Amino acid sequence: MLQFIPHHAMVHREDSEMRIIHPGKMSILFMLRERNSLGQLLGKGTYDRSSKYVFHLNAGQVGDIIACDRPTLVLNGDYNQSDARVYFRLHERYYREVTLERSGHSEPITVMMPEPEFFTIRAMLKGVLPSFYGWDLLLHGVTVRPDRFMEKLEEEEEDMSHTAVEDASRSRA
Repeated sequence: MLQFIPHHAMVHREDSEMRIIHPGKMSILFMLRERNSLGQLLGKGTYDRSSKYVFHLNAGQVGDIIACDRPTLVLNGDYNQSDARVYFRLHERYYREVTLERSGHSEPITVMMPEPEFFTIRAMLKGVLPSFYGWDLLLHGVTVRPDRFMEKLEEEEEDMSHTAVEDASRSRA
C-alpha cells in the first residue's frame, strides 16, 4: 500500500506578521500486503501492520517528484530516516515503480502504478505544495465561512448595479 499524507505548515500570527513555526511536509505511508503461513497473499485490502513505515519528505523533495521527468528518482530520508531511500522508477514505459528500501530489512516495499496514475499523484502534490509554506492561510476565512464570502460578493454586485443605474440616469439628465 502506498498513501500520501500532507501535513500543513504551522503558522503563528503576530499583529500583521506571520511566521512559519514548522514548515509543512509530505508523509508517504508504505505497507506490505498480508500473507498467510504459506506465503500466499491474502484478500484485497488486508495489510501487514508490522511492515508499516512512514517516510517524510520536505517541500523540496515533493518538488522533485512533481518535476520528475527522468526514468529514476531517488529520495534520501532526512536526519531521522538516514537508513531509508525511496525510488521512483519507470518500469516498462507504462508503470511507475515506487520502492522503499531500508537498511537492516531484507524485503523492500514496492508498489506498481500505471504512469497516468503517477501523473495524477504529481498533480495532487502540486496542489498541496503551497500549504507547506502556509500560503493557504490567506484564504482561511473564505474556506471556513463560504456563505459570508458569497453574501459579500452579492452585496458588492448590488452596489455596483445601483451605481450603474444612477450613472445612467445622470447622463440622461
